[in-house]
Amino acid sequence: MRCDRLGVQEEETMRQKLNMKPSVRIRALPSSRHARRPSLLSAGMIAAALLGFPATTSAGESVENQTRAHLDGMSFKGGVGPHGQPHDVEDRFVFANGEFVSKECERRCEYPARPYFVRKAGDQIEFISETRCPYKDATIVWRGTVQGDKIEGVATWTINRWYWTVEKKYEFSGRLEQSVSPLASSD
Repeated sequence: MRCDRLGVQEEETMRQKLNMKPSVRIRALPSSRHARRPSLLSAGMIAAALLGFPATTSAGESVENQTRAHLDGMSFKGGVGPHGQPHDVEDRFVFANGEFVSKECERRCEYPARPYFVRKAGDQIEFISETRCPYKDATIVWRGTVQGDKIEGVATWTINRWYWTVEKKYEFSGRLEQSVSPLASSD
């Protein structure tokens, strides 16, 4: 499966809108046009930093770094699927060295591991991470929660095309596969 082509239905819809012949192939333009545009996630992080987040503990270490340390070393085995449908694509979700990666997205489309940001909410840890495709103007924003040995959340895949933007939501879930994290050993 390649990320550089439109789905058959999307391509046919655009063909009809643009009054194009079936022999014409619709392809994405090179991503350099959008490469320098800041993402919504990075703008939000800048705003949070300007407002004085994250808080620090009495030892001077940030709360975010303490919580992130709890997720580092964790690996979850589970699945991903379109919003409201079964999670039938097997995947591994890995937190390591302050970065998050979906191994299936890395394998299929070379989405790299990227930093993740966390906050503690009761007995669960909420996280968010944004990864960008290295050769297309496509991003995936991962928003999820880790509670005990379970992970679940929503991944929003967005690709900017020449005249339009495609956005799709996918749900993911999984169970702890391995951990070298103090969070898992404290249970």
